[in-house]
This record gives sequence, structure tokens and C-alpha cells, in this order.
Amino acid sequence: MMSIFSKYSSKSWYADIYEKSELSKMKWDAIKDAELFGTFFKTWVIIAIGIAVVALVLWIIAKFIKSPKEYSDTLSIVNSAVITFVVASIINIILSKIYAPLGIIFMFAVSIYIGYSVIFAYERLLEVEDTDKLVLISTGVFTVLLVVLIVVFCAATGTSLKSINALMDLL
Repeated sequence: MMSIFSKYSSKSWYADIYEKSELSKMKWDAIKDAELFGTFFKTWVIIAIGIAVVALVLWIIAKFIKSPKEYSDTLSIVNSAVITFVVASIINIILSKIYAPLGIIFMFAVSIYIGYSVIFAYERLLEVEDTDKLVLISTGVFTVLLVVLIVVFCAATGTSLKSINALMDLL
């Protein structure tokens, strides 16, 4: 969206060639062609599905530990992490305009903070005294999930799992 507005602004090289009314018409034509509203809706649906899946994985881990906590409890942990990430992304845009490496360092620090906050909130939510069992079950569930994601990704891209080179080519 920003690229459309900057491309057809009065400061771009298009302003030297076209009149203001033509620039405005070209800008709105580009916005219509970009299908921004459909893309925006699809993005938020994908994000909502991702939030629900992460909360579901956490809820499954809680059920393996035999915790009586509900799905809504794990969903609230994931939602607070996503809200923190959205606010940090907005701040990152501002910081990146000032100095790009500052934005990268900020997002790295925020990612670590979000990871720790989810881990500690989840541990407190489950009220588990034996954290070894929590770590073991969490590692097992995340490993199974990672293997399933790799198999699905390889099936979708047509990549063979026969060699490590084919897997490394995906990176």
C-alpha cells in the first residue's frame, strides 16, 4: 500500500509526466488491482488459524500432563504474545526508519521476551511441580509437530525426503 502511494505521489518521477488528476486516477486503479482488502482478510484469517493451532498444541501438552486447564486459558497466553508482537512490529517500523539495525535488534529482543513470557506463563498456568515431565512432553509434541510440518511441506513442494541435500535445498 505504501509503495502504491509513494509511486504515485507528487514527489515521484510520475509527477513530472502526468498531471495531478491522472496520478490520482492511476493511484486508485493500482489500489483496485492490488486486491488489498481480500489479501488483508486472508492474512488475518491465516493469523487467527495460527493462533488457534498454537493454543491447541499447548492445550494438548496440558492434557498429556493431566492438567484441568481449558483451551481458553492457553488461547489467552498465545493472544497476549501476539498482541505484544503486533505492538512491537509497529515500533519496529518506526525504529527501522530511524536506523535499520536498531529495528533488527529490537525485534530480536522482543522475540526473546515473547518466548520467555509464553514459557513462564504456560508453566504457571499448568501449576506443575515436575518441570522435567513438562519439558519432556513439550519436546516430544513439538518434535512430532515439526516432523509432520516437514512431511507436509515436502509433499506440497514435491521434494524428496531421501537425501539430506534435498532437505537442505529447501532452506
